[in-house]
Amino acid sequence: MIRYPQILPPKARTVVELGCGDGTLGAAFKRIQPACRYFGIDSSYENVREAARRLDRAAVEPPAPVDLSHYGLSDIDCILCHAPYWQGADLQALLAAYRQMLSKAGQIVLAMDLQYPVSAIAPLLASFGPAIGQDTDGVRYIRLFCGAQAVPLGIRTLTYDPACENIRVRLPNGFMQTDPGILIEEETFDEQLCFDPLPTQENVLLFERLFITNIEHPLMDLNRAAAQHQVLVHEFDDLPYWGAFYKRNLHEETDYIAFRGVHAVQTSTPALADYFRTYNPYVLTFPNMLIELPEARSFDPRAEVVTIFFGAVNREADWQAIMPAINAAIARYGTRLRFKVTADRKFFDALQTEAKEYVGGAYNEGKFAPYELYMEAMHESDLALLPLGDTEFNRMKSDLKFIEAAGNGAVVLASPTVYERTVRDGRTGFLYRSPQEFSELLRILVEDPVLRYETATLAYDYVRRNRLLAQHYEERIHAYRELATHFEMLESARQARIATYL
Repeated sequence: MIRYPQILPPKARTVVELGCGDGTLGAAFKRIQPACRYFGIDSSYENVREAARRLDRAAVEPPAPVDLSHYGLSDIDCILCHAPYWQGADLQALLAAYRQMLSKAGQIVLAMDLQYPVSAIAPLLASFGPAIGQDTDGVRYIRLFCGAQAVPLGIRTLTYDPACENIRVRLPNGFMQTDPGILIEEETFDEQLCFDPLPTQENVLLFERLFITNIEHPLMDLNRAAAQHQVLVHEFDDLPYWGAFYKRNLHEETDYIAFRGVHAVQTSTPALADYFRTYNPYVLTFPNMLIELPEARSFDPRAEVVTIFFGAVNREADWQAIMPAINAAIARYGTRLRFKVTADRKFFDALQTEAKEYVGGAYNEGKFAPYELYMEAMHESDLALLPLGDTEFNRMKSDLKFIEAAGNGAVVLASPTVYERTVRDGRTGFLYRSPQEFSELLRILVEDPVLRYETATLAYDYVRRNRLLAQHYEERIHAYRELATHFEMLESARQARIATYL
């Protein structure tokens, strides 16, 4: 079972939805894939009127097979057909007609009630190619892959860290499972772990933040999984020895078997990739991405209030140097400055103002706000502060906070550590190299709403063009397939790395 399944293939650039309702699903998909041309069809004039506002095009058609060529459509990447538009029709003829309208790798997705007897149409569906079913929000979707078929690849994921597993593993899983030949199963480390391969020709076993000490017989289990011809991949998105707990479990007790004992390591930045290569030469680098593009911010150049966002864990050493400048700005501008803070109560308490809000304080003892509240707070902010001191641990971090801020229309005022790799200084954000420079840039940004608008617009466009998962998730599939192709070589290298510990 996948926690975050996708109904439509995120790479789709042309989608037709038959029975689109008011366009809610299509509007949500266009945030995942902004380049998509989405055409909705529904039998209700009222629905179509609303859908036309949300989608690229909408039309009224009765609930019956629709001749899509009438609308000049071709090379469609996905046709989503709700029950009224296919049940009661000659399904074989309808599928054959729609198949002719698809692009080379196009898909047809049939939606139906959970009670619908799928077995009655299973032989017919099988004649059109592989069919995969998924149940989402009380609806069953049957996905038909009508293009060239790929070698079946199974991916079993075992996740540990709730703060990282969604961005790094679970959400990409939902995207990948829309591709032909991909079968995914998800588990967490608090469950009875299963290391067995899925019933596919090739298999990947992906661990997220694997703690060897959580497994009774670590090398035995890893070796058993490898003996079943599974590619072992360890996802880790931080420097492993940043805290005493990590150091004890990963270094002193296991001598980094968690990285040496797998076929490949997966991470998010070139700096981390270089670090992990000291234990394993096979490293996959997948930068962090936004799952969807937030709605574009509206800007009012006459607004007096400037809202400033800060949200990070374990950053006290990074923000202490700029806190005097922040409080000096508060003294200068008074209640013109408002603050939204999450995950750092000390930062919140250090702000010498009452115009501040601690976001998500009711959750996790105030340590973490739910991601939705975190993103909402950014979307309501004009500026985002991203301080990072120049330490080995910080240099390994990703630029995700810049991507999140840029997607939400908040202009970043950031340290060069990490962020100079992505931020175009003075164009998509601003970098400070001293508390004095921070103070001056903060003054400029507070006083110049046009500069904030221009910077936010360029940063938002950068995210839209470059940093959405829909543009990159297939890179993971290609990488996993490449590893599976070279399994024997990878296993020989793995055995050589762990020979000392056997």
